[in-house]
Amino acid sequence: MIIHIYAKVSINWSIFDNAFEKYYSKLNARPSKPIRLMVGLLILKQLENLSDERVVLQFKRNPYYQYFCAHPNYTPDVPCNATELVYFRKRIGTQGFNLIFKMSVGLHSKAAQEPTVLIDTTV
Repeated sequence: MIIHIYAKVSINWSIFDNAFEKYYSKLNARPSKPIRLMVGLLILKQLENLSDERVVLQFKRNPYYQYFCAHPNYTPDVPCNATELVYFRKRIGTQGFNLIFKMSVGLHSKAAQEPTVLIDTTV
């Protein structure tokens, strides 16, 4: 698992806040999940090639995922239901998803340029 590399990467999260806050209503009785959490989960999903269910489960198990998504303390709880990622993608639309995808490609290219590569050739 290489998520510890991404935990050190600096992301301008305000880009996502500004782009997606128009899709959030302050008048709803039940508050939505934070934008940073949902975007963070989608970036991790893309970088690690995980399903919605798997990225939510990994968040529960992996403190690096929680740190990346700005969770203040480690918690053994799932952050949301996997279907909430589907609703979030529908809410932000193709344009919003492309913004997240563009950021994840930028992160992945930085991680691919690591100075050391370890290869296990044992059979």
